[in-house]
Amino acid sequence: MPDTFKLIISEGERKGEAYPLLNFPFRIGRAADNDIVFEDKKVSRHHSEILLIDGRYIIKDLSSQNGTWVDGIKVNTSDIKAGDAIIIGGNTLLFDYEKEDIFIEDDTSDFKTTIKPAKDILKDTVEERAEDSSFDILKRRTAMLSALYQISRDILKESEIGPILKLTADTILSNIKAERVYILMKDNETGSIKPVFTRDSHEMSGEKDKLMLSRTVINRVMNEEISLLVADAKRDSRFQESESIFLYGIRSAMCVPLLGAESVVGTIYVDILHADRQFTHDELHLLTTIGNLAAVGLEQADLRDKIRRESEARQSLMRYHSPQVVEEIIRGKGTREVNERMITVLFTDIKDFTRLSEELGPMESARLLNEYFDIITDVVFRYKGSIDKFIGDAAMAIFGAPFQDTDYIEMAVRAAIDIQKEIKKLNKYMIRIGVNTGPAVIGNIGSTKRVEYTAIGDTVNIASRLEKMAAPGEIYIGETTYEQIKNIFKTRAIGMQKVKGKTMEVGVYEVLI
Repeated sequence: MPDTFKLIISEGERKGEAYPLLNFPFRIGRAADNDIVFEDKKVSRHHSEILLIDGRYIIKDLSSQNGTWVDGIKVNTSDIKAGDAIIIGGNTLLFDYEKEDIFIEDDTSDFKTTIKPAKDILKDTVEERAEDSSFDILKRRTAMLSALYQISRDILKESEIGPILKLTADTILSNIKAERVYILMKDNETGSIKPVFTRDSHEMSGEKDKLMLSRTVINRVMNEEISLLVADAKRDSRFQESESIFLYGIRSAMCVPLLGAESVVGTIYVDILHADRQFTHDELHLLTTIGNLAAVGLEQADLRDKIRRESEARQSLMRYHSPQVVEEIIRGKGTREVNERMITVLFTDIKDFTRLSEELGPMESARLLNEYFDIITDVVFRYKGSIDKFIGDAAMAIFGAPFQDTDYIEMAVRAAIDIQKEIKKLNKYMIRIGVNTGPAVIGNIGSTKRVEYTAIGDTVNIASRLEKMAAPGEIYIGETTYEQIKNIFKTRAIGMQKVKGKTMEVGVYEVLI
């Protein structure tokens, strides 16, 4: 007769609920006839089911829209074992034995498992207690505070995750008589918990020395923010036949959350395999506090990394977008994903630049272009536009993306007018400008090795053709642009014009400066 199992919801809308697996198939989904019903819209009506076949528990995806995941891997049909984490929509379900819970204290045992909220332990660590007056207790407390002071001071000096993890493991082995240390953290992409750093006191290695603690216990330590001490697994009856909790060979073990200021980012697990000793409550308190300091250090390192990446992204974005647009992108209000939307495109180039560059020579031509592009960039950014590209002496700017103001069409025309005025002040050359409004596909477009933020489509092509039709010093606009700005700017009708690449004529207007 196979052992009975249960599903424990560790994350999601019904967190904390447990469901024994008694009838099969055991179904999960949004429909009311499922054994577990979720309202989560990411969950299909009949999402997945668990089967019991020849003593094996099997999970089967029922052609769900978002898939069924086991320990971070998308599956169609898969065997599951104790400790597996099943992700369905925004919910995580832990598959474990329906047995006596090790998280219930057994006060009659001399070798009991101790479970205590991590926050209570942290509070006790910083508070003086009246009974802590003996020399031995004060000595242990002084040693603990010294270790905590050392790690907190050293962690503040570190800005990378790797050195923080190494420092944490070294501090544990220097102050707690553990044989092995595992630091585990949550993978942000898969949601699974993975060892990110291991260290042992005997330089042990090999498959036989793999992590003994099950994912079920690790997830409960994280989700419930508790610290766990197994004083003597060999003499605690709850561990004698429970492979879902510990494998053979553990003498004593502790598992504590990496409890930071914002959230739980992982766990620390330590154990003793060979020594004839067991961990103490003082060591549980010390390990919990070390975990807290390490978590705060990891959060700070992650924050510094996010600030660095944001700064790099900001610098990259500011090459193409105005400061206002950059802020919107950073805040997540603008999107650079490929999509179709209404935009206004502005094209400009220098009249007779080929002849002009021959007269000036390469160096003077480069200086002229730099001056010209500086003017265009400053004006486009002033009116919340984005520079799409520079092509020789031509420039393309976009208004209305990656986010759209209600007056983006007006802003594009104002930018065109200001550019013409600035260029005329130089009295060195003349430019032509074309402006057109319409739908375009816009976003990060390119190959797997190189992409650029750009727009494609008829709207872009017509803007380019309008610029070619305009005379030096003029601004030509399309009909859609005209309809939106005709009551704001002085214009004159050019008439219906044949545009290269279009079978139908388009209405063309000039903006009068």
